[in-house]
Amino acid sequence: GASNDKKTLGENFNDTRLFRLGDGRWERVEGGEEFPEITLTSTYESNTGDPRTQKKFIRFTKRTFPARRYALVLFGHGESRSVCPDIGSPCSDSGEFEDPLFTAEITEGLTQNEAVDLLWVDVCSFGGIENAYQFRPRPDRFHAKVMLASASLSTPAPMARILQECGIVLSSDRDHPVLPTAAAFGRAAIDAITESRHARSARKQRVEHESWGCYDLSRAEAVKQAVD
Repeated sequence: GASNDKKTLGENFNDTRLFRLGDGRWERVEGGEEFPEITLTSTYESNTGDPRTQKKFIRFTKRTFPARRYALVLFGHGESRSVCPDIGSPCSDSGEFEDPLFTAEITEGLTQNEAVDLLWVDVCSFGGIENAYQFRPRPDRFHAKVMLASASLSTPAPMARILQECGIVLSSDRDHPVLPTAAAFGRAAIDAITESRHARSARKQRVEHESWGCYDLSRAEAVKQAVD
């Protein structure tokens, strides 16, 4: 009941699936050793509020698609302390029938092996110093070098425009090489978000309650100490 779009991934579905996105196409893939439950015909439903799901997904990605740099996008509803609630999975802490993925669950449940260069959190009210501090680079935990997040309410970031600006998705009217660092990716993302905001403002669409930031997480500890 959450989607009427059967074109993007072929059909509506309520289970958990893995896809490889290519040049104007998609390919459904199996989960390998990390997600043996996910096949090309499976109906397995994972819990996105469980950090073990995220851990297995990152390991699957790094093993299947090795790269020099990695970005992790967390997309969906959330707030300053959690992301990606799984509707239908009970939360043991609150008793509610919705299990969110809490910030501390991510940093406590994942390891340095799952660390990424860029953490893109596309939910509301996540861009605060406490979260930046939690995800700062450390040798013993999951971390990121750069975080892209909204500090307030926000509509989703314009992903297609951002991926074009960063050279990951080719565009007929843009000639951008793939950017060499997470910081450069973040700067290009902020530029793309700004362009999108201006375009929506020109169409008289509401943008006044939105804000986005790109954070150098190596500075987070010093900033938090100063604030505290």
